[in-house]
Amino acid sequence: MTDFDNNNPLAPPPWLNAPPIEPYPFEETYDLREGPELHPSLLGLLPYVGMWRGRGRGGYPTLEADFDYAQEIKISHDGRPFLFYESRAWVIDVEGNPIKPSNRETATACGISHTAVAKALVRMRPYFAQARQTARDP
Repeated sequence: MTDFDNNNPLAPPPWLNAPPIEPYPFEETYDLREGPELHPSLLGLLPYVGMWRGRGRGGYPTLEADFDYAQEIKISHDGRPFLFYESRAWVIDVEGNPIKPSNRETATACGISHTAVAKALVRMRPYFAQARQTARDP
């Protein structure tokens, strides 16, 4: 029996000398032409699975000037009955060149009704309509 088995907090953990873990082995996709099949319970949300990029103009009361930004929204799945949401934004100059990272959000639509997810996505529809869907990244 090792010190770790005896609940010794100073003992090295048994995985200390284990081999390195390989990259995440399960496929996830926002491109419905590739990867796992969309779970049948999500078929009503199929139009929202994808990636969108666009630009906007923002501001805060504490900032002297407004700023331009770019945003990427990705809604993906791995074949299970829920969706993954990721949004990344970055500040850009007037030519569209990146200046610095901005806001980032992630969420998993799991354990809630798909009706609630659909309602949330419908509220986001104006933003999707303004952004254009892009091809799969290389």
